[in-house]
Amino acid sequence: MLKTVIGVAVYLLLNGLCIAQADKYLAGVHYLEIARPLNIDTAPGRSGEVWVFFKYSCPACYQFHPHLRTWQATMTEDVVVKKIPVFQPEFYSKAYYAAQQLQLDDQFHLDIYQRIHQHNQPPRSLADVAELATAYGVDAQAFIRMADSFAVSGRINQGIRTAGQAQVPGTPIMVVNGRYLLSGKLVGSNTAMLQVAEYLLGKQPLTGSD
Repeated sequence: MLKTVIGVAVYLLLNGLCIAQADKYLAGVHYLEIARPLNIDTAPGRSGEVWVFFKYSCPACYQFHPHLRTWQATMTEDVVVKKIPVFQPEFYSKAYYAAQQLQLDDQFHLDIYQRIHQHNQPPRSLADVAELATAYGVDAQAFIRMADSFAVSGRINQGIRTAGQAQVPGTPIMVVNGRYLLSGKLVGSNTAMLQVAEYLLGKQPLTGSD
């Protein structure tokens, strides 16, 4: 009899712990479920995809940047993290995608952030950003040509559409697997978004929407 009672008690305890773990983050409380899941890349070998919506002039995005970079470095290769510039003068978005096409490293983007938020010398035009790129061995005119290219224009338009479809309200915002929207306001801080994102990456298998 005693063994039965102990067995039931252990079961209830473990079951309670499982429920508590499952309910650690709740839809509508810590994240929002997107009504119509968005199309994502479901190529073989992919286990998750995270979109990070940002703008260079956003102080919270600047503060979030190093935390995101550290978190991204801990992700396995089967998790893809895509940054999407939104809600800013178009030349900033052009600069982001041009830098990506030209394979400039993360330090370039940090330099833009620092010019805005630390040095109070924000770039005022694409030419200003192109001049910054010369410190990374890129010809300024080549940078501008890339920024004005059809490929970059297409990515900007795609980012605008994606933000609209996900109903992104501001920055920084994360979307996990095209299904879940996270904001610092919901979870208490922008860095806490990373914990929720990691939880959600394991919650839902990576599948494309219909």
